[in-house]
Amino acid sequence: MSTARGHHWVSQTYLARFTREGHKHSKLHVVDLRQRKVFSTSPANICKERDFNRIESDTLPLDALETALSKFEDLAGGALTEIQRAPEAISWSNWNILLNFMALLAVRNPIIRDHVNTRAAEQWIRAIEDATNTPEKFAAVFAKAQAAGDIDKNLTPDFDKHREFITARRFTVEFPHGTHVPAEFDAVDDLLQQLGMRRWTVLRAPADCGGFVTTDRPVTPARRDGLHPSKKSPVDFRSENTLVLFPLSPDLLALGHFGDANRRLHLRDISRELVARANFTTIRVCRQWVLAPNANFEVKPAQSAPTFLGNEILDLFGEWEGGGEA
Repeated sequence: MSTARGHHWVSQTYLARFTREGHKHSKLHVVDLRQRKVFSTSPANICKERDFNRIESDTLPLDALETALSKFEDLAGGALTEIQRAPEAISWSNWNILLNFMALLAVRNPIIRDHVNTRAAEQWIRAIEDATNTPEKFAAVFAKAQAAGDIDKNLTPDFDKHREFITARRFTVEFPHGTHVPAEFDAVDDLLQQLGMRRWTVLRAPADCGGFVTTDRPVTPARRDGLHPSKKSPVDFRSENTLVLFPLSPDLLALGHFGDANRRLHLRDISRELVARANFTTIRVCRQWVLAPNANFEVKPAQSAPTFLGNEILDLFGEWEGGGEA
């Protein structure tokens, strides 16, 4: 049996709720901010990456993690369905499943993984530099590698050539599939605790608007003061000055914040303008794709700003680098 190689970092079960007809065989309206184009596609064809969930193991199949996550995503899909059916009476068991799902989506996505890979590569390079930054150190490392059989014993160490190779960065650093998976799940556990400490409100959009959008990075950390995250002022899920937004469907969005001790879930109907403001916050930390049932959604950057309809967000966001610094 062949092993599936295309792995979703945002599950089809979740994406299906934002299609035209609400199922995974229907179509999503996609605004591609990076490529500056608009198209339609099914959940099967988006928010996925080759071997994203692949692991290298002596005892487990390559798709063991993908299979396990698929089972949990089905469980999350059932919880989302029940929440959509009765948002005024959400059970704590369903909400617990949803929080776990949110933590997975927030941590296990290409933006975070690329960031972790970059930092790990930098640390590895610094370690090599520190271990070989003198002729004596380099010769000792070289001799040890020869003794281990990793380097031809007839070769002679050339410190100057080595330093030029390292300094010029004439190489790439790559990690085997699954290298960072244990650390990712440690981060998921940590974030789950932070999400569980928040007070949550489910916001419901009015029927006369295009509703909430989602993106390829659907769990959105945002600063309460409205400032855009950056390297100098990143968003930390542990900070009291943060909100967390997670669209549940075009009609519903979960909003979490640190507040009083009353952790009771409650439903709040909001205005069309607030839906548009929430859409702006959701979009501005996405990687590339804005996803909705159609192009009727609205986006409003600020209370005094104009409202942009659907595909007009290509003009609003201009040249897109994507991802924020969250």
